[in-house]
Amino acid sequence: AELDYLVQEYSRSGFRGPLNYYKTGKVNFDDELAAFPLKHQRVIHTPSWMVLAKNDIYLLPSMAEGMAATVPNVKFATVDAGHFCMTEKAEEVNALLKTAVEDLKARRNVNTTAIKATL
Repeated sequence: AELDYLVQEYSRSGFRGPLNYYKTGKVNFDDELAAFPLKHQRVIHTPSWMVLAKNDIYLLPSMAEGMAATVPNVKFATVDAGHFCMTEKAEEVNALLKTAVEDLKARRNVNTTAIKATL
């Protein structure tokens, strides 16, 4: 039933749209790089989380190794799953997201208090 649905949808709309996202990746990257050259990159101090999929063959966890230099307040969590970790390990990812939201809320409150104290 799932395959029939996919065939029906792609027969109707084609596969061009989804493929264009990947086809234009380099063009989009170059456009963004021109707007924000590496020498002008800013550090993002916003508390953040990054969920990495251990077995993702497209977005390798190693690709995030230098992330803390640009986003120093990032925390990482790893799921033993592939690219679609949110469907492969839905309960685990949802638990991580809940933890991340609680942590971000707590860190936001701490940062807000610290900022008010300096004013």
